[in-house]
Amino acid sequence: MTHRVSRIELLRPELGLWGGLLLLLSTLFMSSAKFSADLPVVQLPSSIVHCTRGLSEVQIIFSLDAQKRLYMHASTTELQTKAIELLAQQYGLQLSGRQLQQLQQLPYLSSDVRQLPGWLIAPGWKRKKLPDGIPYSAPNDQFTAMLRVANRAALDIHYRRPVICLRLDQRLPASVVMPFLQQIQAQEINHIVLVTESE
Repeated sequence: MTHRVSRIELLRPELGLWGGLLLLLSTLFMSSAKFSADLPVVQLPSSIVHCTRGLSEVQIIFSLDAQKRLYMHASTTELQTKAIELLAQQYGLQLSGRQLQQLQQLPYLSSDVRQLPGWLIAPGWKRKKLPDGIPYSAPNDQFTAMLRVANRAALDIHYRRPVICLRLDQRLPASVVMPFLQQIQAQEINHIVLVTESE
């Protein structure tokens, strides 16, 4: 006696011409999309107000984490590379063409600029581990220099001043935040954006 096992048929849904085209296009766009770079981990304060008035595409973002470590990120790779190059020049460092290309892969500046040439010549596997940030204490000359070169780089590339965005950890005491803000105002930068999380 033989038992006949029924055959399981896998059904393929009929997408039709438009469904197939839509699937193909969405796959193409997703595979070619550029995802935003990871930013340093900062616990942002929350806010129920969401305002983007006056916020341009030319942004320099400074992050200050709970351990008082500073990071700099720009809205475009070109702007960030130019700002870091100008910062290095201020400290008497000349970066080679190869080092400038490697700078474009840097998601954000997280080390003292004087340590940057050594980091850039390191093997690729060592460069995957980013430094833990620039120790910040007021007054910080490198932070002042970063503010100056950010303006200059934005004017050189985009012909306008950048919007300075701040990502300040909510656990920072006012005794750290107030001198930080005063250092920005000392550079005659009075329009800043505080980045918060939406509730």
